[in-house]
Amino acid sequence: MEKQQPTLETSRLILRPIRQDDAFHILALGGDRDVASTTQLPHPYTEGNAKDFVEKQAKVYRDGECVNFAICAKDKRFADEIGWEPGRLMGVIGFYLNLANNRAELGYWLVKPFWGKGITFESAKAVVEYGFTDVQLNRIYANHVTRNVASGQILKKLGMRFEGTSRQHIFRWEHAEDSENYAILASEWQQNTIQAMKKA
Repeated sequence: MEKQQPTLETSRLILRPIRQDDAFHILALGGDRDVASTTQLPHPYTEGNAKDFVEKQAKVYRDGECVNFAICAKDKRFADEIGWEPGRLMGVIGFYLNLANNRAELGYWLVKPFWGKGITFESAKAVVEYGFTDVQLNRIYANHVTRNVASGQILKKLGMRFEGTSRQHIFRWEHAEDSENYAILASEWQQNTIQAMKKA
């Protein structure tokens, strides 16, 4: 792990470290019930939740436990297109790290108005590349509640393989839900990358 968390760039996005001034936006956006319904975010999402999340980011990165990025529009052109501001947080994406076993769990959330615009996939593709190249992970995995079909499509598009269903794995609002599990290995990601380059 690098001493300083890097900033990642894609064609439309900047994925940067979480800042103190993100707490306000995380509070406002993370409190959306529709966002919370498909994630592990607390609901209601309180000011204390937001401040605690922001304040611990530097430490959990330094300790090799977690790395999170703010998803932001890269430039004014794309920001204007989606009705947002460049550099302003619209979601969070990152890893829960297990460096002893060279693996990480991918997680993400995005504010609802930007669903269906390819932003989550674009972010996830960059973060997965970072995980395999910079962090040198061997395995990246993720899961989603069964009803969140869109998230499953993103994981498949990333090249992840379906590894099974965990029955009643997530308890949300007094209701147990099944979880669909996916993963990709470094060797698989490398092969997929080579094939994509040949097609380009």
